Amino acid sequence: MLRALLLIAFAFTLAVRVSSTKLSLRTRATLEADDTTESDLASGTTTLLLVDDGATVEYDLASGTTILSVGDEDDPTVGYDLSGTTILSVGDDDDPKENHGGKKKSTSLGSKSSKKGKSNKGDKESGKSKKSGKKKPKVPDDDDDDDDDDDGKGINTFMPVVSPTLAPQSEPPSFSPTDSPTDSPTDSPTDSPTPCPKGEVLLERLSSITDESLLLDPTTPQGMAFEWMLGTDDDTEINVCTYETLDQRYVMAVLYYSTNGDNWKDNGNWLSSRNECNWNLVACDENNLLIDLTMDRNDMIGEITPEFSTLSTLVSVSLFNNKLRGYLPKLDDFRNLIKFDVEINEFEGPAFENLSYLDNIEYYLISSNKLTGSIPEGIGNLSSLKNLWTIDNSITGSIPETIAGAYNLENFYISENQITGTIPPAMSSLRKLKRFYASENKMRGTIPASVMESIPFEQLRLSKNAFTGTIPNFNTESLDDLRLQDNRFAGTLPEAFGTGTKLENILVGNNYLSGTIPSVNAASLVFFDVRNNKLTGSIPSSLFDAAQELQYVYIQGNMLSGEIPTSFANADQLVDFYASDNLFTGTIPEIPENSLVKLQELLLEKNSFSGSMPNSICNLREDSLENLW
Repeated sequence: MLRALLLIAFAFTLAVRVSSTKLSLRTRATLEADDTTESDLASGTTTLLLVDDGATVEYDLASGTTILSVGDEDDPTVGYDLSGTTILSVGDDDDPKENHGGKKKSTSLGSKSSKKGKSNKGDKESGKSKKSGKKKPKVPDDDDDDDDDDDGKGINTFMPVVSPTLAPQSEPPSFSPTDSPTDSPTDSPTDSPTPCPKGEVLLERLSSITDESLLLDPTTPQGMAFEWMLGTDDDTEINVCTYETLDQRYVMAVLYYSTNGDNWKDNGNWLSSRNECNWNLVACDENNLLIDLTMDRNDMIGEITPEFSTLSTLVSVSLFNNKLRGYLPKLDDFRNLIKFDVEINEFEGPAFENLSYLDNIEYYLISSNKLTGSIPEGIGNLSSLKNLWTIDNSITGSIPETIAGAYNLENFYISENQITGTIPPAMSSLRKLKRFYASENKMRGTIPASVMESIPFEQLRLSKNAFTGTIPNFNTESLDDLRLQDNRFAGTLPEAFGTGTKLENILVGNNYLSGTIPSVNAASLVFFDVRNNKLTGSIPSSLFDAAQELQYVYIQGNMLSGEIPTSFANADQLVDFYASDNLFTGTIPEIPENSLVKLQELLLEKNSFSGSMPNSICNLREDSLENLW
């Protein structure tokens, strides 16, 4: 009877599918016991509910979906779906629960299913349970029409197979839509973001700068910087997965650890959680890229590590007067660098390895180190170069002719090295050159007249070399400091000595100069040194009359004659007057009261003076005069 009723309900459902029907009519047919069916004629949906001794089956006849809920005396619950997926929740005496869904546990509803017991032999499709004796449902095959008669309580053999295509295609549903607008979105906005793998990102990023073995060695500056970034950087301030200047921050931390940062005079904000552009002694551009590092006299001790070479956005680097050692950092990529100052440190190795790459360099200052090498030919390509300071190193070689290409050069300091060769005539094209220091080298030859006449020097220092020939006449327009002592110059002093009104220092001692001392008209003259030459004649009185600032006069070791001019007492600022070992005669002049009050040394020995030392001079010994000979 149950089978007949089910077939009738299925046939009736198919018959009432009419496209114009909008009437929602529900009919309930009571089957056996609590078994019922529901049909929604408008939507074409038929639902069958079967109840048998606590077991409940629900079928959606239109879509072909079966939802089964079975309960027995041990309260197991089984859910089936005609798609082939079984959702199982089982409870037994110990109340264990097991859930299987989706692809984890999938069974065909046409196969057997039992709770505990085995299927009866020869009855593979019956699904009988040894414990309850109840039949479990299955989906019959198309040819499963020969099943044995049921006792009216079993439900597994009566489920019709309904194709999902029987559902109406054009009729509007009379029920609420399946997709409710209140359903939660698939991608919840409250999902927590994936945490940044800090250690992995740091190691990967920094390994492109530093060898991994150094990063993982906590005794190296690189390892210390890595650990600091890994362990102490505040993630709320510095997210290594998104921080744009991570490499820059790391290299600055390496600089701190490699140069004894804890003991710097000024290490304010260094290694803080603040952006590195807010650390003391640095400056950045609007993109937080480092452009200035000024750490002069900051008690930096140690080496500049190779990582420094990655700070290629720097425009100015000034590490003057520290205790830095090792090699100079490579600056191949520092195309914007204008100033590089590492004077007064302990650097060694090549002095000019970087210079040819620095297209915009204006200040290359490396004096007072232990650097080697020679001035490169490529210096002629540096048209921006204004200052080249290499004093007190171990530079060798000579000045290349290509120096003429550095036509903006203003200050060229190469003193206290081992430079050889001559002054190239090509230097005459350096019309902006103001100061040329080449003292204490091994240079030789003559000074090109073209260089001396065409360049308006302010300061020219060539002392302690092996220059020969005569001193050419020079441009006195701006010259205030001329130092040619301790060479092998011969001949007479040029006329320019008497026309240089801005001269403050004239030092030509210890040469082979002859002739007389020209008239001196430099009111600002402070230092006049012609010692140990072969000069003759007398001391020009203009030396003391015109020079109101004159402090040091060294004319000893010549063949000067005549008397000491009385204008000698007019030099109120005079500190030293060395006139010994000459041919002076006559008496030593008296000096007025309160004159020469700053005089400390007066050397007149080895001359042919007559008379006695004036009391006015002897009295100076009670005040300032220390040496009187």
